[in-house]
Amino acid sequence: MKTIWILIQVKKGFIDEPEIFFSEIEAEKKKELLMAHFNKDYDEIEIFKKKIKTHQET
Repeated sequence: MKTIWILIQVKKGFIDEPEIFFSEIEAEKKKELLMAHFNKDYDEIEIFKKKIKTHQET
């Protein structure tokens, strides 16, 4: 199993394009970058951790 991190940004109630990272550090860096233009009243940003099967494991 491989671990991925999915960054979800919600802008004014609408989900922006989710981004997938293979490194938690890279996901956190992107989150920090997005937080610079973040409106706490309307927007949300969260990172979710997920384990997935790779083609070699199926």
